Amino acid sequence: MPPKADQVLPKREASLFKDVMRLYETKSYKKGLKAADQILKKNPSHGETLAMRGLILRYMDRKDEAVENIKKGLMHNMMSHVCWHVYGLVHRADRNYMEAIKCYKQALRIDKDNMQILRDLSLLQIQTRDLSGFSSTRNQIMELGPGLRFNWIAYAISCHLNGNFDTAVSVIDSFIAQVDADAMKMSETERESDFCKSELHMYKNMILMEAGDPAKAEEHLIEVEADVLDKGAWLFRKGTLEVQQGKFIEAEATFLALFSRGLTEDYRVHRGYQSAVLKLDAKTFKSQMSKKGMSTPISSLGSTLTSEEISRVIDKYKGTLEQVNGRSAAFKRVPLSGMEGEKLEENLRPYMEKLLKKGVPSLGSDLLALVASDGVPLKDPSSVQAHPTFSIIEKLACELKPVNPMWATFLEVQLKEICGLYEEGLTLIEVCIGQVTDDKEKGDLLERKARLLKLSGDIDAAVAAVDSARELDKADRYINNKTTKYLLRAGKEDQAEATIGLFTRHEANPTHNLFEMQCSWYELEYGRAMHERGDIGRALKKYVSVEKHFEDFSEDQFDFHNYCVRRMTLQAYVDILRLEDHIWDHKFYIKAACGAIECYLHLADNPPSAEDLGESDYSKMTAAEKKKAKAAARKKKKKQEEKEAAEKAAKEEEEKKKAEEKAKKEKKDGEDDEEEEEEKEEEKKPPAEDKDPKGLELMKRDWAEECEKFASSLRLHCPHNILTWLKSFDVYLRTDNLDEACFALNKAKELDSGSVGLFERIVRIGWHVKSLGVTNATVNDKLSSLLGGVSVEDFVKAKAKAVSSLDLSWRCAVAKSVVLTKVDTVAATSKIVIEGGIESKGAHLVVNCVNAAKALKGFGGDDKAWNDLCKKKFKRAKVFD
Repeated sequence: MPPKADQVLPKREASLFKDVMRLYETKSYKKGLKAADQILKKNPSHGETLAMRGLILRYMDRKDEAVENIKKGLMHNMMSHVCWHVYGLVHRADRNYMEAIKCYKQALRIDKDNMQILRDLSLLQIQTRDLSGFSSTRNQIMELGPGLRFNWIAYAISCHLNGNFDTAVSVIDSFIAQVDADAMKMSETERESDFCKSELHMYKNMILMEAGDPAKAEEHLIEVEADVLDKGAWLFRKGTLEVQQGKFIEAEATFLALFSRGLTEDYRVHRGYQSAVLKLDAKTFKSQMSKKGMSTPISSLGSTLTSEEISRVIDKYKGTLEQVNGRSAAFKRVPLSGMEGEKLEENLRPYMEKLLKKGVPSLGSDLLALVASDGVPLKDPSSVQAHPTFSIIEKLACELKPVNPMWATFLEVQLKEICGLYEEGLTLIEVCIGQVTDDKEKGDLLERKARLLKLSGDIDAAVAAVDSARELDKADRYINNKTTKYLLRAGKEDQAEATIGLFTRHEANPTHNLFEMQCSWYELEYGRAMHERGDIGRALKKYVSVEKHFEDFSEDQFDFHNYCVRRMTLQAYVDILRLEDHIWDHKFYIKAACGAIECYLHLADNPPSAEDLGESDYSKMTAAEKKKAKAAARKKKKKQEEKEAAEKAAKEEEEKKKAEEKAKKEKKDGEDDEEEEEEKEEEKKPPAEDKDPKGLELMKRDWAEECEKFASSLRLHCPHNILTWLKSFDVYLRTDNLDEACFALNKAKELDSGSVGLFERIVRIGWHVKSLGVTNATVNDKLSSLLGGVSVEDFVKAKAKAVSSLDLSWRCAVAKSVVLTKVDTVAATSKIVIEGGIESKGAHLVVNCVNAAKALKGFGGDDKAWNDLCKKKFKRAKVFD
């Protein structure tokens, strides 16, 4: 269908339109806007120019005007692929990917072979993980442009991600065949070609391995050995494939070769080597290789391995591997995880002696990992002290004291801390501090002292100690961050911001800099501090900022879709895509989402007043007062509008002056200089002013919608985390969706049936349903399953009978449930917490004792008696006064 007459530009304007396109691509937006306006003077209804004008305005932060121009352009020319493409680009810039995809597909109906639109569509399809659509689009692009390496590789990746392994391998083979026949170039230079060929071979091998055919993958790996440049990666892949096939002797030799190449401290190689020695099956091997940190088979599978198997691994480390590199720290540390008793003591002695001589501050953490590797929770002092390995560590720490008295004492401090003996630890740390003169060492000791003071309940003294450590080395970002965290915990938010601001750009607001740096830990700590203070607006502000960071992390994938394929870093590209698939289940996002849900539920239960939201409350005013307040509000609003208008006029005047100066400069220096100046101006652009620093606008949002938004995001991205379902339950119960609330609890029960949070919520909904007399059969059936077929009162009684074996958090939960269900009197219920609570698990932490005091006060229990017990245990804590 031919375009309308008013949509065809004359020759001069058509040339000018090409300039508009070029200026947009070179980011010369002001010049592009000027050229578009020239065309529209003579052709005001030209759709494509209106669309391009809108696109340029969008990148000049004039969004409303931009959308208006694009829609007007589409209205004038619905059959223009340019208009639809531009509309898609604007949606993409706004991160509205699904609408952008719709626009691209509409553009392709008009011009089905447009390569630029197809490329843009494929980017959004991989971004949104529409893998079948991505594969189809990349196939079409490859057929349209078979002479480009990029198109072949991108299509192979699309087939791989879509699970079509045979097709992916076939595409790579076809491409390599064309390169070998000189029909296509691998790269421009020989050096780059060698790298690209090496990466492509390793990527093909990765596909063959994931296809589940390790024999074929190994055969291919051996074939391409001469072409692979990264010999370390080649050996690691070979060893992995050999273990998967049960070729344990060959695999052992391969991983040994990796150790010989210097990878003695790489624990992935240790995991592979031990798997070969232990002859693990493919499934267990895969599980072991997915582990992180210093975990190895003999540390994580210790209870399932026989003594003969563990001895076999230890003998290899003591014999074969020591010959490879007798100085390796890992070769000495790894076998300790499989030892016990006298053998452990014999080998641990020289290991500790060496590190004590060097004065290694982290020795305590390293040794305690030996206890944790046996499945002992380090948060439980009684379990730690009862473990035989801990007794050996304590004994050696005492015997080796003459080696280096100060650092041996510091090790004792760490052991006292893990046992919950904070006062003894503080006494010893003062001895250590008195023996050092070096500022760096003193800083480490003061930091440990601060930690002990915090655990003792004296957060103010802890802040003073850690700040003293910071003063010794003001260039140390770590200790600065630690000081900031302690200040936030102490409720000194302004001082915390000033402290962390020492490591931000001084010419701008530290809060803005920290947001730009995506400093999530600080925002979470600040949000937590504000939440505890009751400043819900500021807390929400920080939690939403963290959510925005994760949106940015997801958006950052766009930087890699083209770059990695062009640079042929294909394995790394697939790894980053898989990482991004799980980025939303990071602990920082979970904390932020849960915090936001808690804030909005608090607002639902405690609606903010008009004054809290920065508005006037007219309900309590007389008619005269109301009239006066409204007049004052109008006056204030008018004054604000006048101020904004004056600022806007001043800004426009300044821009006009700059434009005039640039026009003069263009005549003198030429176009390139102007574009360079424009880029510099863009870089110097000040950050946008935060119009809602107190988070009042966030507080005005509908709490139910916001809670459901965060809860649904958690359910989508973090279904394997119990907090997802506990918070979803809180939202469902508050909105009276009892069926979904029971469903959420059943999901939580599948993940952790022994969760204290789950118990509390089961009691809450059980009592809620009974109190309301709910007759819904589905709800009652699900609830009966949760309660184990008994009444809610009997459910609580059964747990109350076993209270003597429960930790402090469980005691509090049971006590609150007893009071809620009226199973016993408040006085009798208080005894659940008070009698034996201070000696129970978890009572070594001040925070748990504070929560217990709050629980007692909440249901009217004897919190004074509990506080008296806590004062005796935590003499420094002021919170129990």
